[in-house]
Amino acid sequence: MTLPESSADDKSLHEFRVPEIYQALHNSIPPELLPWFDPIYVEYYNQYNVGRLYTHEAPIEEFRRNPAKYTISYGRTPGPDVFRITQQLCPLGGVSAGVMSHLCCNANIPLRLQILTVPDWKISPVLARDFQNLAPALVFTVELDPLRDEGEAYAAKLQTAGVPVEVNRVLGAPHLFPALDRILEKGRQYNAKVIAAMKRELGT
Repeated sequence: MTLPESSADDKSLHEFRVPEIYQALHNSIPPELLPWFDPIYVEYYNQYNVGRLYTHEAPIEEFRRNPAKYTISYGRTPGPDVFRITQQLCPLGGVSAGVMSHLCCNANIPLRLQILTVPDWKISPVLARDFQNLAPALVFTVELDPLRDEGEAYAAKLQTAGVPVEVNRVLGAPHLFPALDRILEKGRQYNAKVIAAMKRELGT
């Protein structure tokens, strides 16, 4: 098949619009239940927590089968607080865990564990002045991620400061591997290691 040649002044090129494709949010909160939730929680959960169907499927079923399914959001729990989380017993996970760990340390709030999965350079506290007395860290980076080296540099700073650190570089995996546990064995291994660390540190 031969396509006709086009030039920069071709009107059809300037008028072309990509059709909008709508994908429902995966595992989003049903509309009839929205009045039961804090609006900020709804905004986060429906837009940022689990992503779009077919592209960012989160390991929901896995986390329903283990203690990591219980979270705290604005002072509420969607299920029993099996960890008995208090100010003295609080783990941190996600891209903001490193920042929160520094803030808690500066405020004399003790933490038991921080789980750092592909720490995000844009919000990483790698330039913080003091790395002393931070919580033990479980750090994950992945081979096929441009943020890998930055995450490992942060882990190295923790180690230099004497913080107990376990660093895991996951080979052959992309940035979103924790959410791909249905198709990637590395995702399942990640979930198992995180859950084991939480059980160990939280005494469950």
